[in-house]
Amino acid sequence: MAQGKVCLAADVSVVAMTPDLGAEIRGIDLSAPLSDACFARMSDVFHRYSVVFLRNQVLDARLLARFAARFGEAEITAADESPLPGLAQVGVLGAIPRDAVMKIGGAEPMYWHSDRSYESAPPSVTLLYGLQGADGAGTEFVNMYSVFNALAPEKRLLVQKLRGVHERASNEAAEAEASDGAVSLAQRQAAEHPLVRLHPETGKKALYLSKDVIARAVGMREADSRKLLDQLEAFATQPRFVYAHRWRKGDLVVWDNRCTLHRMTPFEGTQDRTLYRIRIKGEVPIAG
Repeated sequence: MAQGKVCLAADVSVVAMTPDLGAEIRGIDLSAPLSDACFARMSDVFHRYSVVFLRNQVLDARLLARFAARFGEAEITAADESPLPGLAQVGVLGAIPRDAVMKIGGAEPMYWHSDRSYESAPPSVTLLYGLQGADGAGTEFVNMYSVFNALAPEKRLLVQKLRGVHERASNEAAEAEASDGAVSLAQRQAAEHPLVRLHPETGKKALYLSKDVIARAVGMREADSRKLLDQLEAFATQPRFVYAHRWRKGDLVVWDNRCTLHRMTPFEGTQDRTLYRIRIKGEVPIAG
């Protein structure tokens, strides 16, 4: 990689990790500006594979923010997700605590999810950069286009009619609920979204769920709703739909929250682990 060279479309090469999910993009130094043609090439790869990554990047937070802006306007990082002082669109992730399986604060949770789906307009794209100590960590991704297309025809018809209530309690509410079950509506974030959403840029349909975030499917009995959500996630997370990324220092991973699920995997490495995260503002999901 030529340091400081402005990227041109001809510089970009692609190595697919699976036929339709995950691709390494080579030939780009993000410390230098990108030409419009170069970013257009990257964007095409991104929309084909939904998860892309670039190795051996040497970035500070401002360079990362400059690149992220090519995808759209960045969200301001929530206070409980450790915003970087002076650059609030950048969140800082540290070592994953041992109780992180259901943690919803600064650490990335280890259950399958699409980022902040409990918001009315969840983020469209997430960028995560391994600044230090990331070697050996893992993030798994699921292609929810492929999952939707692989459902039996009658199940596809069913889920296209349904909406799910995505819900997340604040850390304070979660503690209250664990102690006495008393959680006010004001302490929760919730949004209702279709179980099948239409991607605004690709025009393709993707299953949109996370059984640990969706409280219920609207219009179904609670037991039937829970059974369906459990079955759908079990189907979606079969190995044939999954790409498992193994982190190295200097990796930048970019994924599309509108058509993937992801989760962190257990990590026993250094406690000096630091990653930068930026999320791009998204749109209200529309039914597919």
